Amino acid sequence: MDKDLKKTDHSATVVLPKGSSHPKSWQGAFAAYKPSREAVMLNIVPIVELWLINIVASVVLRYIPTIGQLISALISVFIGLCIYQLYLSGVKGNALTLSEVIDKAKTLYLQAILLYILLALSCLSFLLLIIPGLIIVPRIVLSPYFLIDKKLSAVDAYKASWNATRGHVGKVYGIFGVSLLMIIPSITIIGILLTIYWLVLYGAASAILYQYIIKHKA
Repeated sequence: MDKDLKKTDHSATVVLPKGSSHPKSWQGAFAAYKPSREAVMLNIVPIVELWLINIVASVVLRYIPTIGQLISALISVFIGLCIYQLYLSGVKGNALTLSEVIDKAKTLYLQAILLYILLALSCLSFLLLIIPGLIIVPRIVLSPYFLIDKKLSAVDAYKASWNATRGHVGKVYGIFGVSLLMIIPSITIIGILLTIYWLVLYGAASAILYQYIIKHKA
């Protein structure tokens, strides 16, 4: 991590001191941008490689009826699992190669599929019943990190996220809100590039929140 990530006072932004796996404090969703950027940049090469693999696979498989869509979905789950691992590793100050993150993801893949099914079913409530959805979604967004970091089963990771986010829902909404603000510039062609840039570097914000909550609960 760069030296500018070191904490200097209590009014500073969210920080990830060198050698620490936990942010010292949560100063808000906007403040999470800087440490998220550092975490993403630490593993930017494998992250970009995974995105490219996913894009190519999606383009190729879209021409294969039915089975192609299923294979594409399974690939997307695996890619997502890898990227979550890279976010969490970056927040902890660890760099991984593409082969390393793929090897780690293999052992969790079946549980990841089950977890994504649980998350998809839960998100249906957002489409069918707005109010329950607004309550449920923020409580389960950290499930992948519990699956990866604690090696939990899909159901246990789901429950762990639900329990851990109690009292922290506002922080999750804060991350959602900042992400939405980053999308606004996409109404222009130049703004699309800016939006992509911001969202990419803000991708690890949820991992930062996960690390903060884990320490807070402890």
